Amino acid sequence: MIILCGGEKGGSAKSTTAINLSGELAYLGYKVGLLDADKKTSAKNWVLTRESLQNYLETGEVLAPLDIEDIQDIPKQVMANLKKNGLKSIEGKNSTGEIIDTIVAMNDRNDFLIIDVGGGDTVEFRLALGMCDMAIIPLKPSILDYDTVPKLIRILKLNQAARPKVKVKTLISDAPTAPASNVTRKFKKALSETAMLSNVFKTVIKNRDSYKECLNYGLSVRDWKDSSAKAEFSMLAQECFDEIKEGK
Repeated sequence: MIILCGGEKGGSAKSTTAINLSGELAYLGYKVGLLDADKKTSAKNWVLTRESLQNYLETGEVLAPLDIEDIQDIPKQVMANLKKNGLKSIEGKNSTGEIIDTIVAMNDRNDFLIIDVGGGDTVEFRLALGMCDMAIIPLKPSILDYDTVPKLIRILKLNQAARPKVKVKTLISDAPTAPASNVTRKFKKALSETAMLSNVFKTVIKNRDSYKECLNYGLSVRDWKDSSAKAEFSMLAQECFDEIKEGK
């Protein structure tokens, strides 16, 4: 199963979504690959940091990119849980340009392959769209993200013409934490009336410090201490499973 996290707008939490969905799926016991198809390599760097932390948990040896100060900064509650339960492995690679062979190989090795592409109409975005089973399009509830919608829709329509069975799901991300935010409500309504982006996840990913804090240690929110953030990605994963079942 190949899941793409992509879109036209940069900074819309695509990497945050890809990383934390990977962490949630790994926690649930699936073999997960995370392909970083972005020149910024944020997701790949996260995997390298995660592998460093795994090595520390298994051997007590601190290897780059982490140092002993990083290890000591991990909250005691989180570290105690990691020492008790371990840290699930995720296969991470970085590849740009012609990524088809990498996608095929990683998909063969894993139950789920999550692809993180950079913002814009890139070669990587188009190739991943042409191979994925589901495309998750994270968008912040702001006019800046909505302004990118017309170009995004053209890209999605072209892909739909060739691959009509691909699930395209819009994810509202980095939203205000207020339970009944008027900003989020209005944005969701606008998306529901927009071609190609009307299939919106019920789950809304809020603007929480936890999403930034855990990345420093190669952790996802599933490994962290924020129950609200954990619940968001647990619900998001369940919605993905529901979509997969519906498509069979």
